[in-house]
Amino acid sequence: MLIFPLYDRVLVGTSDIKIDHPDEVRCTDEESDYFIGMVERVFPPIKVRRATIVFQFTGVRPLGRSGAKTTGQQARSVVVKWLSGDWTKSCNSPSFRLVGGKWTSFRAFSSR
Repeated sequence: MLIFPLYDRVLVGTSDIKIDHPDEVRCTDEESDYFIGMVERVFPPIKVRRATIVFQFTGVRPLGRSGAKTTGQQARSVVVKWLSGDWTKSCNSPSFRLVGGKWTSFRAFSSR
């Protein structure tokens, strides 16, 4: 769980829910309630309500196959695989597969 200031707002996240169909992923009411409850638990004077949420987003973190029972037990290593393409040819942009990592390490991951 992370809670940190973002300009004049607060960014709260993240959840870790297994999904079967990435095209159907969205922020659920249960996730919103969980985050609201966590903010109130950590900062009791702050009263968060759904009406105070100004933006929600969701994404999918692709994880490699693993024998781990939970995602928390899974290795946090990252894999970048070049699939196709070449920057030297016009209209043939490279295509990559990015697997693993953590949301908090995305900048280091992207520089690879």
